[in-house]
Amino acid sequence: MVMYGSLGEQSESDQKIAYQRFVEESLRSGLVESPWDQLVGGLVLGSDLFKKVGKGAKGDHREQPGLRRLDARPSFQQVVKAVELVKGEKWDQFANRVGDPGRDVALEIARRRCGLTLKELGAIAGDLDYRCVATAIGRIKKRAVTDRVLRTIIREVEAKVANVKTFSERPSQRI
Repeated sequence: MVMYGSLGEQSESDQKIAYQRFVEESLRSGLVESPWDQLVGGLVLGSDLFKKVGKGAKGDHREQPGLRRLDARPSFQQVVKAVELVKGEKWDQFANRVGDPGRDVALEIARRRCGLTLKELGAIAGDLDYRCVATAIGRIKKRAVTDRVLRTIIREVEAKVANVKTFSERPSQRI
């Protein structure tokens, strides 16, 4: 797919005409895939080279949500691994244990850091309904307000997720 960035050193009006021809040709020939499916971070569309340049964009990530979306995000499995390391036990051992905050901590951090929807989180975490995921996230956030130990655990998991290279094989065993 050719977009504005790869139309060469033409004048702006020539680029617009070339782009219009490209779009019309694609429509006539039956565009196989939507260009919107190729968006990176919800805002960069273009050749692979152009997308790489976009990922290196500079600016204030705090003030520009679009730049935050371009940052690499951890996977849910990386969040689970971080929780496992902090807890000192495997996901399968605590994920369905009544009263154990480990699963809910993973869901809450993954919701913020991985960019996954509630439905996606539910499917990955063990076929949970999105409403159950929302309830678990709300419950852990509310509990963290008054539970200092839980806040410390969340910070430790966050630190491990923020820098995957800091994952140590020694569990903290606080939960």
